Amino acid sequence: MNETINPEEQTITQDVATQPKQGKKKQTILLIICSVLLVVAAVVLIIFNQDGDNFSLKGELKGGEGKFLVLMEIEDNGVSPIDTINLDSKGKFSAKEKFTSPTLYILRGEKDYIMLCPEKGEKLKIKGDYHDMSLTCTLTGSKQSEDLRGLVEHEKKTKLMLKAIQDEWDMASPEQKEDLLKKNIERFRQIKIAEQNHLKIFITSHEGSLTSLVALYSTVEGNPVFDPFHNKDVYEQVLKGLQKTLPSNKHTANLQRLIQRVEQAQNGDGNKE
Repeated sequence: MNETINPEEQTITQDVATQPKQGKKKQTILLIICSVLLVVAAVVLIIFNQDGDNFSLKGELKGGEGKFLVLMEIEDNGVSPIDTINLDSKGKFSAKEKFTSPTLYILRGEKDYIMLCPEKGEKLKIKGDYHDMSLTCTLTGSKQSEDLRGLVEHEKKTKLMLKAIQDEWDMASPEQKEDLLKKNIERFRQIKIAEQNHLKIFITSHEGSLTSLVALYSTVEGNPVFDPFHNKDVYEQVLKGLQKTLPSNKHTANLQRLIQRVEQAQNGDGNKE
């Protein structure tokens, strides 16, 4: 005897039979979507890490049309060229540089330069005059590099005072120079004291930064503001700060070796390593 199948029961049976197939299709689609999202996330992560491992330079220099800049890293015994950056017909430039560890750089044109202390991922923007970079350039996008520009601004004022003294000397008669000599000796002494006080404040407020090292090595008319023999306490202060923040940095090691050589000389065993 044949059984009659109810149409509703047949529909339910068909739905139950197709559910596993539909479930598998949904799972496959979800897996594809997840795979695509993972690939996109990986690409974004790679791009982000690449940008994070670099710092960039961008700017415009009046009078630098068609010329070039050289980026140099400051080493123990000089500088090492890192990159040559070409300026276009409008004096504009752009470059991306690899960041390996905190260090100091010089960005040099044909006659003048500025100092940089970029951090990983920073985007430095520079504007100024190609032929007078040290005195005209403005810089944004790098806190420590901006702090170095602050040192330069103070140096400008010092140079103006020294120029005024020199101009007065050049215009003085031989008789006037006799009186000016003692006066200028005292002026120079006061300028050096003022420089030391300013730089000590800078060093204290930038403890642990490589910018404190630049302040330590500052000069006035080619003469060091801080002598390692007479101002060893200032050298030790900078070293102490760098040992906290950058203990394995090459600049920290170089400063430590300098202080050790000074101590050896003071102890009369300068020939010993």
